[in-house]
Amino acid sequence: MGRDNLKVILMLFLLLWIPLSCDNEGERQTYIRLQQWDNQLGKYPETIADSLRKLDPRRLSPANRAYHGLLKTIVDDKTYTEFTSDSLISGVVRYYTKHRPGTDGHIRSLIYQSVVRYRMNITDSTVLLPLKKAEKMFSLQQKGDPSIAYLLNFFLGSIHEKNSNFTIAAEYRQKALQCAKVEKNPAHIFDSYLALFWNSLKLENLDRGKAYLDTLDAISPKSVDEDYFLLNAQSVYYATQKLYDKALEKEKELLGLVPLMKEKPDIFRMYYSIAEQYRYLGRLDSAMLYALKSIEHIPDSNYELNYLLYENVADIAEEQGDYKTANNYRREAALVHDKTIAKQKDIHILQLEKQYNHSEAENKALRAEAHARIAIIVILCLIILLILSAIYIQKKNNRVKFEKMEMEKEMRKNKQQQFTMSIYNRMLTQFFLIEKELGALANKERRLKPDFADFIEQLLKSMSKNLIDGFARDISGKKFEELTGISLPDDINKSELLMFFLICCGVTNSDMAIILRTSVASIRSRKNQLKNKLKESGINTSFFERVKTPSS
Repeated sequence: MGRDNLKVILMLFLLLWIPLSCDNEGERQTYIRLQQWDNQLGKYPETIADSLRKLDPRRLSPANRAYHGLLKTIVDDKTYTEFTSDSLISGVVRYYTKHRPGTDGHIRSLIYQSVVRYRMNITDSTVLLPLKKAEKMFSLQQKGDPSIAYLLNFFLGSIHEKNSNFTIAAEYRQKALQCAKVEKNPAHIFDSYLALFWNSLKLENLDRGKAYLDTLDAISPKSVDEDYFLLNAQSVYYATQKLYDKALEKEKELLGLVPLMKEKPDIFRMYYSIAEQYRYLGRLDSAMLYALKSIEHIPDSNYELNYLLYENVADIAEEQGDYKTANNYRREAALVHDKTIAKQKDIHILQLEKQYNHSEAENKALRAEAHARIAIIVILCLIILLILSAIYIQKKNNRVKFEKMEMEKEMRKNKQQQFTMSIYNRMLTQFFLIEKELGALANKERRLKPDFADFIEQLLKSMSKNLIDGFARDISGKKFEELTGISLPDDINKSELLMFFLICCGVTNSDMAIILRTSVASIRSRKNQLKNKLKESGINTSFFERVKTPSS
């Protein structure tokens, strides 16, 4: 290498080093600021949310960008923001896993990865696994932060409770309560006792639940939101004891707190509950008044349970002897129910997909900006590689090889399309036509023949399984390799086999969710699991990227 080339490289290093050394102090100050916001998250989440919005994560170092992403996720959770994607917190987890494993930041990011997926109503193992990883890491720390221990145990209790493991959930709730007492956090203590109360009701231990209620009532001072949650719990408890007058009293107190709350509850649910208490007390005129109010305050006309509000009015009218009104509202309930079912597959799923695509676009913009920050380093590396590297394979041979691969890909694609059409014809024709008719029949007969309706619902569930089993019978390992060019691993199950093939064929996440009868978020999670499984079997998974479409 000549002296002139050495001078060029030396100048490039100097040009890089000067701005990077200037950035170090700014990044250190940013980290201190993020730490200060972190300490204030519990008391002032809205204020911290505003501060985080003013800081552009694209201009931060990778470490501060990960910290910023963690704080934004926590703030979004505390301000009741709706999560449509877990891409931000998953990126944070990847950074801490690679660069700072086992730290408090790593453990917190795993906890909130589960929280985000839990809030997105994902129900598979991807919700529990990050928490279990965090629990194992935390156990290795000699003196762990009690606030992290509280979060870990509280959300583990939530996951188990959602899956009806109430005894295990109670154990985690107790651990969370002890951690909250150690950290002396009144809000966490209140939330722990409240969670233990609801858990006691599900375990049908009303005496213990009453003890928790009395403890909650004695806690002072309480925020408006905490007063609301306490009144709601008391109302439910009194209703279980058939003390409907006391339950009604608490329900009316709840209405007075609504204007003062940070997160506004659904008014229609409150009116519905008040109507129920009046109905139990035999005061049907008042019950009818609040039942009609519950319909007037429906916030989302596409909510799948709206029809129950109309049926409630019909039931009250029937008890009053007003059969004409009862029949009118039952017809209205049926229309609302049918409308909800008709829109469920297009409007709601389409909206979720649009929200996810919007989030993905934002993440791509962040990644592009990050790449620009290291562009000069990449250029330098390329220069060095060009100097030290030998000449690659001749262009002519590459062109011949590429053309051959393209021909094979085109032939494989044609075979895939033909085979995919047979799958779609079988699945979509059988599933959607029959499912619609059976679903309508089940809904129609639900009231008079619940056992028959349950049988139909079980039949609908078995249809999805039959579709998957039928596909597995139709395609052998040899056939799969012929259509995709990929050998099947031995430990792949039938559902994964179908998903594997659909991914190879370029089927979008939304279409895949309809075929497998699950959510788009669950499809993304299952694809990641399948990808990891294939990697473990030594299969090249690069096709996961090649087959992505704009709606995947």
